Amino acid sequence: MPRDRAIAIGLAVNELITNAVKHAFPDGREGVIEVRLSLSPDGWLLSVADDGAGMAGPRHAGLGSGLIEQFVRQAGGSLTIVDADGTTAAILLPKSAASPDRLTGEIQRKYRAPNMLVR
Repeated sequence: MPRDRAIAIGLAVNELITNAVKHAFPDGREGVIEVRLSLSPDGWLLSVADDGAGMAGPRHAGLGSGLIEQFVRQAGGSLTIVDADGTTAAILLPKSAASPDRLTGEIQRKYRAPNMLVR
């Protein structure tokens, strides 16, 4: 994977996790943030999902949202946000984004909020 693409993906995921920590679990509520990478028929699917409060009301295009969209574009991907049982941000990257022989199956990590302990 080219370095520029890897950096853009890393920055997008970092911003998505930061947004989940800041907004998904108000008032100290506990929850889970899940980061998943899998190969789909359409390409690489990278998702950041939380089981938090969801996106109440209309979505505001703040600085963080703009950064995420720009990072995803830089990586050659597309972004979809789903607000159901928490929030899921799905980034679809072309199959050429990474070599399948180096990444096989599915990679998944779960984090507990607000302490962010790996489970």
